[in-house]
Amino acid sequence: MKALKTLSQKVNVIPIIAKADSLTAEEKVSFKHIIAQELEDYAIRTFPSSYPEDIDGAEDLLVSFPQVTFI
Repeated sequence: MKALKTLSQKVNVIPIIAKADSLTAEEKVSFKHIIAQELEDYAIRTFPSSYPEDIDGAEDLLVSFPQVTFI
């Protein structure tokens, strides 16, 4: 987490769940909540939700790729 926190100060951190297609919907939701809580506990900023000033254009991505969900 220390390395991730250091990196988050220099670059955008985008949480990705590897092999998410093998998880059930309930497992994905649970895992996302756990990860979101840990990132918050360690004050790790993630893109786009932690960077409200930089979200211009994120809406365009969501329209183009509706299957992508951000934590």
